[in-house]
Amino acid sequence: MSPRKGWVEVGIGVLSLLMLFFGAQAAAGAPLAAAAVMVCGIAALGLFAVFAPRLLRLSKGNPKLRLVWISVGFVAVLVLGAAVLVGAEEPLTALLGEKRMDEIVKVFVFGVTGVFVLLFGNEAPKVPFNRYMGLRLPWTVTDEAAWRAAHRLLGALAWPCGLAQLAIALWLPAALIERNKQAVWLFLLPALVWLLVPSVYSLWFFGRRWNVGPGWLYGRGRKGGRNKL
Repeated sequence: MSPRKGWVEVGIGVLSLLMLFFGAQAAAGAPLAAAAVMVCGIAALGLFAVFAPRLLRLSKGNPKLRLVWISVGFVAVLVLGAAVLVGAEEPLTALLGEKRMDEIVKVFVFGVTGVFVLLFGNEAPKVPFNRYMGLRLPWTVTDEAAWRAAHRLLGALAWPCGLAQLAIALWLPAALIERNKQAVWLFLLPALVWLLVPSVYSLWFFGRRWNVGPGWLYGRGRKGGRNKL
């Protein structure tokens, strides 16, 4: 039987559900819903940051906590920046002009993504095996070796993918992105590669390690039992 969750875990869960609820309200145009999403998000991040040692089972002096607080602070800046850009869109557009505003939004969205890839990717190999932060996939949270394989590759890809994403943020014309909104994922391709390659590799690693899936995919016959790596 799994242990009963503490009030911190329950609180973060409730705040996450409230964010989903208010997010739907904001999409429908409800007044103050976006502000409610921001408040719930900051509160959930604050709870996680304060109680990170307990949630991640780390001692308070563990250097790995630095990554936790960096990540939480970074997400908080992202949430606040997005709230300002959305909430003050009309006055900022009137003050700066539509073209300048599009440029600011472009640099913020793609630049923040690029910086996150660089910061988190550089620290990814140090992220402890846990169920709260990191590349949390069904196979990585099940097997610590698959977790380590995924996060080592996140670290190796951080610089090329992060710098490529920053180049898009700084030099790609905002008008080009505006004309191709339906294909916006193409402009996030470096970040997507940074996530997808370790995800697929760790799945292959997990399947080979535990003899899961078709044998031809892993270069061996299915003889049963565990294939240790």
